[in-house]
Amino acid sequence: MAYTKKQPIDYKKITLFFIPALIIIYLTYAIFWYQKQNTFFFSKDFQFPPQAKQELNTQLQLMLTPDP
Repeated sequence: MAYTKKQPIDYKKITLFFIPALIIIYLTYAIFWYQKQNTFFFSKDFQFPPQAKQELNTQLQLMLTPDP
């Protein structure tokens, strides 16, 4: 029986495959976690403070009015 040399493990390929996979898994987990927290923009009854809304409206008006 002939002795065959074992192939070395290609760690670069393994790394290049697993790192993006782990990142994607973590990002999806983070998104679901934030949705579960039901905070900020994910909550259905999120309201801007009235002052902030007014400020945004005035800024938009200033941006949209053409210069004389």
